[in-house]
Amino acid sequence: MNNKIIRRSARLISNILVPPTFLLITFTFIAINFESPLNILLNLFNSLLFGFLLPIFIFIILRRINLVGDIDATIKEERTTPYLIGLFLSILALIISYYFELHIITISLWYVYALLFIPLIIINKFWKISAHAIGASVPVALFFYLGNLFYLLFFAILLLVGFSRIVLEKHTVSQVIAGSLISLSTTYFILKLIAG
Repeated sequence: MNNKIIRRSARLISNILVPPTFLLITFTFIAINFESPLNILLNLFNSLLFGFLLPIFIFIILRRINLVGDIDATIKEERTTPYLIGLFLSILALIISYYFELHIITISLWYVYALLFIPLIIINKFWKISAHAIGASVPVALFFYLGNLFYLLFFAILLLVGFSRIVLEKHTVSQVIAGSLISLSTTYFILKLIAG
C-alpha cells in the first residue's frame, strides 16, 4: 500500500514539475523583480509562449503522431526531436529578449536554456540524462547567484523531483545527479559571465 502511494505521489510530482514549469516560475520571478514595468508583460509573454505553452503543445502533438511513446519519453531516441525543438524555441526567445532589450538576467537565462539543450542532445545519443533534474536545477542556481534564500526551497524541490524520477524508474541516481550538476554549473557560470 505504501509503495503504491509513493509511486502515485512520484507520478504527480513528475507530471507537474516538468522543465517548462520551472522555466515559467523562474522567468516570472525575473520579470516581476528585474524588468521595467513596460517589459514585465513582454518577458512573461515570451516565457509563457516559447518556454511553456509551445513546448507542451508540441510534445502533445509528438505523442499523438507517435513520435514519442509516452509522457516520459522513456525511449531515449524519442527525446531528440523535443530537445531540438526546445533549442529552437529558446533561441527565438533569446532573440526577442535581445531585440526588446529585456533585463540582462532575462537574456542570460535564455542563453542558459539554449545552451542546456546542447549537452542534452549530445548525451542523449549515448545515455538518458534527466531533463527533469536539469529543469529543476536552473532556479536553484539562479537564486543562489542572486543571493536569495529561495535556492534552499528549490534545492529541496530538486531532490523531490529527482527522487520521483528514480522511484518511477525513469532515471538512475547517476542520471539525475549528472543532469543536476550540468544544469547547476552551466546556469551559474553563464549568469556570472553575462550578467556579472
